[in-house]
Order: sequence, then C-alpha cells, then structure tokens
Amino acid sequence: MRAGMGVVIIGGLLSSLLLSLVLVPVMYTVLDGLSKKSWNIGEIPQKSGETAPALN
Repeated sequence: MRAGMGVVIIGGLLSSLLLSLVLVPVMYTVLDGLSKKSWNIGEIPQKSGETAPALN
C-alpha cells in the first residue's frame, strides 16, 4: 500500500515539475512569437541602418 502511494506522490511531483519548468515557458514563448507575427502583417521590412518613420 505504501509503495503505491509513494509512486503516485513521486509521479505527481515529477509531472508538476515538468509542467511548471518546461511546458509553461515553452508555451509562453510560442504564443509570444505568434502574437508578434500577427502585429507585423502590414509592415514593410526595414533595411539595416534605416530608421522607421515617425508616427505623428
């Protein structure tokens, strides 16, 4: 009985570790990249050395 409970506790700790330290940052990075791409749809790419026009 105790061995089964130990396996469940260790499994829960490992799964929460993977969720909090791996999956959440990866999903944040992916979604952040998608949101940045969606904001750049109508913009003309700038050549290096040029500055963007001022918005008044």
